[in-house]
Amino acid sequence: MLVPTLLNRGRAELSVFDSTPASFQQIGISVAKLTVAFPQMDDDFFDLLTERISKRGLSAERLDYAINHIIDNYTYQRLTIADIMSIDSRVEVLSYSEMIAECNKRGCTTNEFSPIRIGDQDKPFWVSKTDKVKYKLPDVI
Repeated sequence: MLVPTLLNRGRAELSVFDSTPASFQQIGISVAKLTVAFPQMDDDFFDLLTERISKRGLSAERLDYAINHIIDNYTYQRLTIADIMSIDSRVEVLSYSEMIAECNKRGCTTNEFSPIRIGDQDKPFWVSKTDKVKYKLPDVI
């Protein structure tokens, strides 16, 4: 189940990954992939990584995405915990007035956005229709 992670870094964002924490087995499989891809890292690093993944409650979906992203794209010899933990995929979430301002700025219409309801909020938020389709976002989160 998607649970919104609205951030305030100038704009609100929503993680597109399921929020159900990864099981210990899923964490073990993911960390094992990294031990093969980065054999120069010591066991203490992987033990600490496993602990941080579990304590932060990363979802299996986000963890799999992060591990695969690191394996496919990381070109350095040494990893940091932050390299892995910071990988996420997010969509911008706009209020109605922010959506209108974005339309005015880009010269587009409101037809490029789709409403989504988040939690018990009275008013809907707005996401681009492209992101809604790409990440299969439900109408109600």
